[in-house]
Formats: sequence, structure tokens, C-alpha cells
Amino acid sequence: MAVLFLVLLLTSGGVSKDLSSSLARCHQISRSRDYRISGKMQLLLKISKEGRVNTLRVQKDTTGSIILKRCVRFHIQKNIFPAGKASYETTLKLNFPFGKTQYSVLINDVPLLKGLGNGCAVRMLLDKKNVRARKGAMVALRISRKGKINPMANIKSDMAMMVTQGTGTFQWIDRKGNQQYRPVSSGSLVVIPRGTVFSASGSSTPPLVMLVFFNKPGGEEFFSGNLSSKSIVLMSPDGFTAAQKKILSGIKNSGKVRTFDTVLKKKFLKSKVSRIFSDGKSALEAGIVRITPSKKHSIISHGETFGFILQGGGEAGIKGEIVPFKSGSGVFFNSSFSIQSRLKNTPVIMVYFNNGGALRLK
Repeated sequence: MAVLFLVLLLTSGGVSKDLSSSLARCHQISRSRDYRISGKMQLLLKISKEGRVNTLRVQKDTTGSIILKRCVRFHIQKNIFPAGKASYETTLKLNFPFGKTQYSVLINDVPLLKGLGNGCAVRMLLDKKNVRARKGAMVALRISRKGKINPMANIKSDMAMMVTQGTGTFQWIDRKGNQQYRPVSSGSLVVIPRGTVFSASGSSTPPLVMLVFFNKPGGEEFFSGNLSSKSIVLMSPDGFTAAQKKILSGIKNSGKVRTFDTVLKKKFLKSKVSRIFSDGKSALEAGIVRITPSKKHSIISHGETFGFILQGGGEAGIKGEIVPFKSGSGVFFNSSFSIQSRLKNTPVIMVYFNNGGALRLK
């Protein structure tokens, strides 16, 4: 994520560091939806002699972001400005600069979308809108107890699903037309080839949560609630239509469903990249990066890397930028990068997906 520079200009009075940080955080939250959000705001404030905001009027706003404007209003209205002998007016000018991209997004900053229904909800964690990903996307999918994803097939992309919480069941139709079942829990990885009909259901409280990676963009739009997405074929209660069956039959089979189980937060003595799945044909790889406390390592990557920080905190370095992250951060890298753990007693554990071949620790 590019460093956010927030310029605050007041015709009178001063601005606290807390307010400056809060407004920069507003920009960060809005950019978790769209990295391009930028622009200027000019606000006219009427301040009481005690320093409280009596009225706030937006005189100018070129950001085009409702989320950003609401967040700015909230923090300014609760701020205490310098007191005066009488009430006074002041103009606040804000500049939210443009960033060419960003590399880190906090999962809780991304809106929770419930367009899938059936007890399912999705956060669009890393995609072309918030990190400028071009060759893939990653979402966080939550399925409540007794919730389910109806049978579907992604006709444009292979998918990899890593369970990070809860339990549930995956179902799919194999190449011989037989129904297959697999119980899953934290640490389960399911790799689903393009054109495979599958479904999933949750069976736990807290709910089943998984990271879903697409090695080609498009399928994530369906999970956000766009049920008319051309990347997904969705089966109705009456089954697939003749047209849908024709589409599915025309897809060249790209392999079979693969399932794996691993321990996500197991103890380790040295930093390493643990590869769980790798397919040279599709260049899809999934695994776990573990960095010991207070250590820094370079990661050699070819292609785009989509990661999620399960534990720890620190900084990543890419193309001359320093990218802070913490537990719950989605991180995106489009070249080789470095990771440094900044916590003395807590290692960094990152689940990753890559669409350009093997990651290597240097």
C-alpha cells in the first residue's frame, strides 16, 4: 500500500495528529474498495467557543467517494478544535493523493457482501479494483452453519480454496460423473479445475471461512453477488439447462479435484516456504510462508502472489515501497518481494496463492 500523505490546511487553529491519522485511515478504508480513490475536499466549519463543531458544510469534493466523505465527516464532527473567546468559522482543505496501486488491504475494511444468499457472505479481498491485480483474484468466503453454495462450475478459471476456520463439506462431480464428498476443516486445501461442478456447505459455529483464489479474473464477480457473471454456470433447483450442459461439455477437462490437509499455525524453528500444491501446467501454486520473529527474507516470485496474513505483523518490501501488514491483511505482490517480521515473539504466517510458478525463500 502506498504511503498516504494527508495535507491539512486550516485558515485558523490547528489540527491534532489524531485527526490527521483518522483522516488518513478514512482514505485507506475507501481505497480498500478502489485504489484509485483520490481528490480534494474543502469543508466550512462553524466552531463553538469550546472548540466543538456546530455545523459542517462540504464546499468542494472531487473524490467521488461516499464512503470517504462519510468517514471524514464523522471524525471531524467528533474532533475538538482550539477553543476561542467566541464561536468562529474555519475552512478545512484536505488532499487525498492518488496512488498507482496498493499492496495491502485489511480484511475488515472490505465490505461484507451477502448477494450469494443461503447463509453465505463474501469479502472481495484482492482484485483488480483494490490492488490492480491483472491475472487473478482472491476473496474471503464465509458459510454459516447449515449454509451452502449451490452447485456451480467456473468455466474460465481454476480455483483453490483454503479453509482458515470452521468445518464443512465439499462436494463435486468427478470426471466419471460420480458425486464425491470431502469433509474440510482449518488447513484443508481444495483445488478445483476449470469446468468442475462443485458445491460447499458449512457445519460449524463459528462459521466455515475460506480463502478462494481464481487463477484468472472474472469468477470473483459472481461471488460478490453478480449472479449473471459469464464466468460461472450456476445450477438451478431443477438442474442444469440444456444450454448450460452444452457449455460444460465443451470445456476440455483440465484435471481432477485435489484435496490436502495441513496445520496452518504449527511451530517451526526457521523461516521457510511450505508448498502444498503446485501445477506446472496452469502455473498455480498454493502454500504457506513462515517467517521467524524479527527476521527478514526475500521471496523470489514469478507472476502475481496473493497472500493472507494469519498471524504476526511486520513489513513487506516491493519495488522500493515499504508495505506494513498485520494479522488479517490481504497482501498482493506482482514481482519478487521481501517480508520482515517486526514482532519479537510472534512469527509471520501467510497463506499464499501464486499464478506464476514456485515461490522461493532467499
